[in-house]
Amino acid sequence: MEEAIATVENRIQEYLGAENSRSQKVAAIHDYLAGNITYGDINDSKNHTITGALLDRYGHQGVCESYAKIFKIICDDFGIPCVLVAGRSTAEITEADHMWNCVKMEDGNWYLVDVTWDSGVGSADHSYLLIGNDQMGSTHIPYGIFTDFNSSTLTPYSPFVTPVVSQGSYAAPSHVHR
Repeated sequence: MEEAIATVENRIQEYLGAENSRSQKVAAIHDYLAGNITYGDINDSKNHTITGALLDRYGHQGVCESYAKIFKIICDDFGIPCVLVAGRSTAEITEADHMWNCVKMEDGNWYLVDVTWDSGVGSADHSYLLIGNDQMGSTHIPYGIFTDFNSSTLTPYSPFVTPVVSQGSYAAPSHVHR
């Protein structure tokens, strides 16, 4: 698994180049995972692991849990504060268990990322990338458990205070070239 994660991180770093902002890193991680993992059968246990999503022999298939956990691992390796959020999602009248991420950006605020809902083979949507509660709050309901993924269970991130998620989407700082 370490080799598979390193391969993914190298591909993301090659895409990014030498200098980049946190928002560019988050977007590159998001886009790589959303474009290279296929949503798999929820009843197949391997699809709930990072193994199913990362390894060729399992067809790069995963469910929300694998998308979110891989996103968290790679953000950690890139030095980006990130936690897993466990909860429920609602799509029209259907409600289901779900997992997504919360990322701390340069402005000190936390923003939501749902790679699963933005995924599509070969491409990625940005509807759920660095958004606030005003856009995700009605479809994503957290259980109140945020985790650092240091164990196989959803133990609370410690020391950690449940993040207050920004109401609005993240706006990357503009750069003036001289």
